[in-house]
Amino acid sequence: MAKRVSDGDDVPAPVGFPALAPTAGPGQSSKKAKTENSVPKLNNAYMNTQGKLFKDMKSAWRDLLISDVLPWLRELTGIDLYETVDATCAKYDYTDVLLCHDDELEGRRIAYIYYLVDPSWEKKDGGTLDLFNTDEFGQPHQIVHSIVPLWNSFVFFEVTPISFHQVSEVLTASKTRLTISGWFHGPSLPRPSPYKEVMPLMYHPLDKPLEVLAEWVSPVYLDVGTQSQIREQFESESQIELPDFLIEDKYKLLCNDLNKKVNIWERRGPPNKRNIEVAQPDKLLPLPTECHSLFLSEPFCLLLSHLTGLQLTSHTLNLNPNDDVSIMPESNNTPCNCHGDWYRWQHGGYTLMSDSTSTVNGENAEEFSLDAKLFFNTE
Repeated sequence: MAKRVSDGDDVPAPVGFPALAPTAGPGQSSKKAKTENSVPKLNNAYMNTQGKLFKDMKSAWRDLLISDVLPWLRELTGIDLYETVDATCAKYDYTDVLLCHDDELEGRRIAYIYYLVDPSWEKKDGGTLDLFNTDEFGQPHQIVHSIVPLWNSFVFFEVTPISFHQVSEVLTASKTRLTISGWFHGPSLPRPSPYKEVMPLMYHPLDKPLEVLAEWVSPVYLDVGTQSQIREQFESESQIELPDFLIEDKYKLLCNDLNKKVNIWERRGPPNKRNIEVAQPDKLLPLPTECHSLFLSEPFCLLLSHLTGLQLTSHTLNLNPNDDVSIMPESNNTPCNCHGDWYRWQHGGYTLMSDSTSTVNGENAEEFSLDAKLFFNTE
């Protein structure tokens, strides 16, 4: 059993269920699982394979859970569990992972995992069940306990609004992390209101001369005809990749500067939404700072407007490819707001979509955004 995790001192202590008498040895079970029909599962939170392992033994497994395990859990936890049990088989192979989540769904009260891994499985193979504590907002903070898979072991924990956990990446190519997992159901717990993150500060575009674009952006993207072709493709596909966007000399200098200082990065979470490293603006070298201000400037918003056809500036856009590009007189259009960060992506980094990802303004009207990324040191 795993206790609720609320701070670093409340470390979850798993309790193993008495070993079940296997009808086949560990090697036989793993081999059979690999040959069973299985369905790959992949989304932005997990990647594994869920197998149809229960064709011959699902009734026996359910009978065991209902007749033996359920009464024991009722007595041990004091939770009024129903005779409703879920079960699924999951096969995690090399690089498979399940990112941080809380398992909470209507009626789920106790989550369980039964391990059918190779008996030689060890910590360096990955695939650990990692349990998180929480911060003052009830969001996952740090891993405080990791459970290494063990053949014929049964792990369970109470499902609560703070029962955050993950399955770490499987690091072995020669073994399979095979499990039967699911939930015991009971009366639902009250769930607190979803935590709303403070949105990043948004800025009005900086006032800079139009000529600053020629100092940074490759000339081909300042050509009106090229802009027209890019805009046509973007309006059709809603996305586009523009190679060699910055002038080569500037790009190489930026790559060099970003590699110089390793102490500018800080990790940003929470883990159920992201695990990334973000540069601290006050520690950037002068050239990356200058580049950052370019991306948040009025001329750059004007350029993006010409490349996409979106109204990202208070100036009226003339998108006729036969006319010269110039800043037109200001119109009554509301200027855009912008925000930008420098991210460092390393092994284990991720961001997740969630219901709170989109924002609304004060009038409850949806705000749409243009997401732009420029990559450095990816060679």
